Amino acid sequence: MAFIKTLEPAVKYMKGKFNKSDSTYYKQMYNHTVGVRVDNPYKGADTAAQIAVKNKFKACWLQTDTELADTSKHAEWLAKFKKQRKCKTLRTYVFSKLYPTITI
Repeated sequence: MAFIKTLEPAVKYMKGKFNKSDSTYYKQMYNHTVGVRVDNPYKGADTAAQIAVKNKFKACWLQTDTELADTSKHAEWLAKFKKQRKCKTLRTYVFSKLYPTITI
């Protein structure tokens, strides 16, 4: 793939889509701009599996809020968070650790 140096500043900060009818989305991944095209997005009702994932996500998000609201647990999570380099925020770190433990 060719690297066009003159377009780099413009492409580097693109995200979202250009208009409502556009099917190409731009996002930042690992300090690179990636374009993703969605040709046939699903417009039907959610399946049982999709609802289960949404409920698990919601439960984990609420558990993350609960964990971070408690000052003693917040300090523990913060100490663990500072030892790692993968997650950029404390909330995403706590969420990533709690998500596998959530059962619905």
